[in-house]
Amino acid sequence: MTLASPAIPIWVRRSIGLLGSAFLVVTLVTQWDSAISSLDLSGVRMLAAFAPLVLSVMANGQAWATIVGSEERNAVRNAYYLALPSKYIPGGFAQPMSQVVLTRSSNVSLRTSVMAFILHSMTIVVATGTISFGLAFSEQLPPLARTCAALGPVSLLLMWRPVLAAIAVRTSRIGRSDVIKLIALPSQRDLLRALSWTLGGVTLSGMGFAGLSGSVAGAPWGIVVSSFSFAFLVGFVAIPFPAGIGVREGVLAAALPLSLPVVIAVSGLHRLLTMAAEFLVMLSTRKRMPMGSTHHENP
Repeated sequence: MTLASPAIPIWVRRSIGLLGSAFLVVTLVTQWDSAISSLDLSGVRMLAAFAPLVLSVMANGQAWATIVGSEERNAVRNAYYLALPSKYIPGGFAQPMSQVVLTRSSNVSLRTSVMAFILHSMTIVVATGTISFGLAFSEQLPPLARTCAALGPVSLLLMWRPVLAAIAVRTSRIGRSDVIKLIALPSQRDLLRALSWTLGGVTLSGMGFAGLSGSVAGAPWGIVVSSFSFAFLVGFVAIPFPAGIGVREGVLAAALPLSLPVVIAVSGLHRLLTMAAEFLVMLSTRKRMPMGSTHHENP
């Protein structure tokens, strides 16, 4: 099983990502002083934002290890952490490749690694869509957007194993039992555990953003976290943009009563702290990736 070739040429995807990054840089440089002056960047606030980001990275690693299902859980989790820097490369292809390759070094088959990446991506979509439910109570958004946010928890059905199997059967020409064996679906318990870790990870990351924005957000923390979650979702599916850069900021500016320069400043700080949290967690990983047997493998 191999990763499908992207429909959009790599150079186009890279160019789109670089343009989005350049736009943020120009905006931030020209309006940094006015934006940053409105924020409380005391050491206590920065630490209060950094702590949940570290926990968020760790929770996402746990979600990945749960989906892969390897007995060498530490090695698989470390592989996820080591692959994180690649998500900042424009084009949207580096992280899947590095995450799959590094996970395979933990004695996990290519089939399981690729399927785990697909399922992990689905848990992120489901988790962010579910947490976005809070926007249904936001007065900042139009009624249609609030209605769509209210439907976010419906995506939880995608984490039901029979639904996943049905989707696989629909997109293939083999029987249900053969599909389950072929695509190495985790157990229902593991799917729910992975979703729980991802829900926690996204919520903690949103709390970090809420902590940085503080009183300038002009909205309750729950709304800020939901807004961040929805912005994360939109940025996540905007594949050409590295880590959703540019897209996430645009959605946040629309969902929160904040000017674009302030959103970019807060988001920029949030991204820097997230990168620092990822680096800190990476330093804690073991140098050696132990080998071992795996779950979800076909005999």
